[in-house]
Amino acid sequence: MKNGNMLFQGKEFYETLFEESPVGIVIQGVDGRVERANLKFCQMFGYSIEEVTGALLDDLVAFDPDLACHAASLTKDVIKGQELFIETERVRKNGTRFPVVIRGVPIIQGEKVQAVYALYEDISERKEAENDLRRERAHFERIMLDSPDGIAVFDGEGIIIRCNHAFEDLFGLERGTGVGSCLSDAVGSGGKKEQVEKNIEEIKNKKRVYHESVRSRKDGKDIFVAVRSASISPGEDPEYMVIYRDISERK
Repeated sequence: MKNGNMLFQGKEFYETLFEESPVGIVIQGVDGRVERANLKFCQMFGYSIEEVTGALLDDLVAFDPDLACHAASLTKDVIKGQELFIETERVRKNGTRFPVVIRGVPIIQGEKVQAVYALYEDISERKEAENDLRRERAHFERIMLDSPDGIAVFDGEGIIIRCNHAFEDLFGLERGTGVGSCLSDAVGSGGKKEQVEKNIEEIKNKKRVYHESVRSRKDGKDIFVAVRSASISPGEDPEYMVIYRDISERK
């Protein structure tokens, strides 16, 4: 009796996982038809459970012609015993497309595929965030390119990973040679390298620094600059930005 209760509790546990999962789950037969689907799957694609059960899965989620052939190919692969993990697009009942991550796992018994366990995760929010980030980066790159001030972005080791032409021109560097060089080498010639390295450490610690100083061009000529710097990407791979404005005329 005790073992029976434990087995029953186990079934309840997995039923709860299936029904309450935050991702859409489908059990697909080897004929390609839906044997079971959870509520999240139905909500994700806009179908009722009655519409889903017994229908061909690919007809539900990939009925657009340009999706259908690829979806059918993936279904065949999983039914043959291959596991699937892919980021792609699928289509809702109302015809709207959205990005998903699909995981397909063949259920094998007696060395034969009996069904397919498929999970669908809607990644629309993640994709929107990625697109927003790309737009922000593009906007930043445009501002950086057009700025009359010298701008450089460097990593935790002080290596320049992006800079504009104004930065290279300000410090007498050949076009295209700024990226990959050490910031302290690029702006700290004439005995000012140690001071620049100290400023880099201040940026890392204070996150935002402003001061006026003297820097040297590659040809050894000193220039007065206003320096603004800040951390722009904290974390495991931090990035820092420094802006140099030539204030020699004011001085």
